[in-house]
Amino acid sequence: MSDDRLDDETYDFPHEEDKEKYSMSPFGGTESIKSLFKNKRLIITAGGVLGFYLIVQLMIGIFVSKKDTTDQKAMLTPAKVQPQSVVATPVKVAEIKQPDTQLLSAQAEIVSRHANMLRRVENEMSNIVVQQARTQRNLEDLEKSYRTNMGWVGQYVRQQQAKERARLAAARKVPKKAAPVYTYYTRAAIHGRAWLVQKNTHHNITVSVGDTVPSYGQVMAIDPDSGRITTASKRMIRYSEADR
Repeated sequence: MSDDRLDDETYDFPHEEDKEKYSMSPFGGTESIKSLFKNKRLIITAGGVLGFYLIVQLMIGIFVSKKDTTDQKAMLTPAKVQPQSVVATPVKVAEIKQPDTQLLSAQAEIVSRHANMLRRVENEMSNIVVQQARTQRNLEDLEKSYRTNMGWVGQYVRQQQAKERARLAAARKVPKKAAPVYTYYTRAAIHGRAWLVQKNTHHNITVSVGDTVPSYGQVMAIDPDSGRITTASKRMIRYSEADR
């Protein structure tokens, strides 16, 4: 009843002339627009619709912002991995295939061959290493022996050089003694032979052509008549003055 009274008080029905003006064009004049603004129910309804629209937009904005914040937190927060329960699948005994014994034996033989080959290679490598170490030791021993022998050889050479230097120095210091000069005289002479006597010692010697007389050299010729004996040194042996 209050709404009807409010409508009767606030709303005036247009006269026939106003109906004709309004029916001609909804936006035909300023009087029709003024009449719309005078309708309180229409204004309230429009305000309610606009308010509801704004409230809906505000709610949507809040929801979207919360969703974006939640998504960002989810992206920044590492996801916890939930352990999955492993469900054991029953294995059917009938589905298991029996292994091929021939194939297994062949594979085992190949593996055995490879293992034997590897063992042989390892043994050969170990033998080579041992031989190399032995050769290295022999070389070291030979080097030590060579150094020792070279030391002995050098020492012997130095000793011999010292002795030779000492001998040469002694030879230079001690003068050589002059050979004594002997004088011989003829005692008797025949064809091809002569008897000689030394002047100081009176030692008698017998010489023939080709013999050597001390201090005179080789006998070249004997003259039995004069008693002269020609020697290689050009010195002449003859009778002494007492025997002439």
